[in-house]
Amino acid sequence: MARHLIRIIGHGVRRLFTALLLLPLLAHASVADWHYRQARDEMRGITVSLASVVSDNGAELSWPAGPTRVQLTLRSRNPSDLSVYLTTDSGHFACLDGATVAVKFDDGAVEDYRCDTPNDGGTQQIFLMDAFGFFAKLKRSGKVTIEPTFFGNGRHQFTFTTTGLGWT
Repeated sequence: MARHLIRIIGHGVRRLFTALLLLPLLAHASVADWHYRQARDEMRGITVSLASVVSDNGAELSWPAGPTRVQLTLRSRNPSDLSVYLTTDSGHFACLDGATVAVKFDDGAVEDYRCDTPNDGGTQQIFLMDAFGFFAKLKRSGKVTIEPTFFGNGRHQFTFTTTGLGWT
């Protein structure tokens, strides 16, 4: 009986010891800082859902733009309407007819996504085409690196931690 009890206690101690060894690894596991919000479009009688995350890194653009970070946003007006767009807090995206943005999910292959400008002609936001395909890969990824082009500043890479996306 005593040996059985010692074996049970020993097994419990081993499990506790293993858990304590893994704790620092779990503490360093990166989870994205996704921000969620909903906005009511009273004119159309719909609710717009948004999920956004800011890039882990920034880029130094030439004057007058200076340092910039990029925000990745998912926007849905209904189950069949999904948009994926990037917004910069400084500088201007260059997304001319037929332009593409290089995207890499985790350690996968680099893919080109066509980009488009907003209807108002603004240059601090670009939309990535094939939003549903992008979203499907994003849900399965832990990080995504996106390389947009900036007017007068060329291409810059921005990495986003995407783990923990709680949006369907």
